[in-house]
Amino acid sequence: MKYLQLIRVQQWLKNFFIFAPLFFSGHLLDIDKLVYCALAFLAFSLNASSIYIINDYKDIDKDRLHPTKKHRPLASGTISKVTALALFCLLALSSLVLAFFLECKFRNRHWYLFRHEFDVFIRLKENLID
Repeated sequence: MKYLQLIRVQQWLKNFFIFAPLFFSGHLLDIDKLVYCALAFLAFSLNASSIYIINDYKDIDKDRLHPTKKHRPLASGTISKVTALALFCLLALSSLVLAFFLECKFRNRHWYLFRHEFDVFIRLKENLID
């Protein structure tokens, strides 16, 4: 349960909008398009979860002082920083691999999000070393 809280699965509901074009175009039962949208949904969801993890990691000290955020898995210590970083890498790379199988436009957008995450991760790492 603590891992589901960390990756904020409840936020994945927003990504169901990916299926809206299928519904409104009448292609909801088109298996090929449905599989494509399902992969896009999963890629976006994994990517979003990795962003939540890296943001929680970055804000851990502030979150520990916050009345409600102090109960989050990283801030409360129920999930270690090392485990969170490993999960971040797993989710970010998984979302990138999924995006690879999707159309070029989607892949380019996803690559941009991944690069942004990687830049944040590098800056965090540099701060840890200093």
